[in-house]
Amino acid sequence: MQIFDAIFGKWSVGPSHNPACHGTNCCVYDNRLRIAAGSGARDGEPELTSIENLKLD
Repeated sequence: MQIFDAIFGKWSVGPSHNPACHGTNCCVYDNRLRIAAGSGARDGEPELTSIENLKLD
């Protein structure tokens, strides 16, 4: 995962996804980053049905 800090205008590397995903969606809710669905590669295959929850500090 890559994280953009809008205040400092810099990117950093965050935790790895399990599995890697492309074209996914996310939101912050209840102090967690929730990442849903997407695909396992740029061509859209395989479609993922996973949801990941990453606790924010």
